[in-house]
Parts: sequence; C-alpha cells; structure tokens
Amino acid sequence: MEQLAGCLSDSLVTWAVAVAVVSKVVVEVAFNNVQDSPKYKSGMALRFARIVRVRPDKTAEQADTIQTMQRLQRQGGAASDTKED
Repeated sequence: MEQLAGCLSDSLVTWAVAVAVVSKVVVEVAFNNVQDSPKYKSGMALRFARIVRVRPDKTAEQADTIQTMQRLQRQGGAASDTKED
C-alpha cells in the first residue's frame, strides 16, 4: 500500500465532492459486481471493490475502460468476465 500511496500522491486532484486521478498508475481492482448508482457520473459503482495490486507491467492505455464496466453491467454485473493479462 505504501507503493500505491507514493504513486498516487502526485496524481490526485481533489474538489469538494470528486477526485480526479491522472492516468499513469494502473492498479488491479477486484469486485463482486457492477451496480447502478445515481451518485456517480458514470451511473455505476463497483460493489465491494478492493485494490489487489499495483500493475507496473501495464500502461494506462492497457487498462480497462468505462466501456468494459458498461459491458459487465449489461451482462448482470458479475466480475467473472474480466480482462485477462
């Protein structure tokens, strides 16, 4: 977690209710499912999300996108259909 905190410390921009992250650190996130959420601009939230590890072997361009999350949500939100290494 110290590695993650160090990577993120200069990548965050915080506003009153939102946080923006500069796309330069890739983390692997595990979650139970994707659910609807009116609270977030995307309209989605990850249920029981947790950071598994930092992925220094991946670039920001190789990371999953909002389109992947939308596809998972349409398929019922299960995390089992995730991108392989």
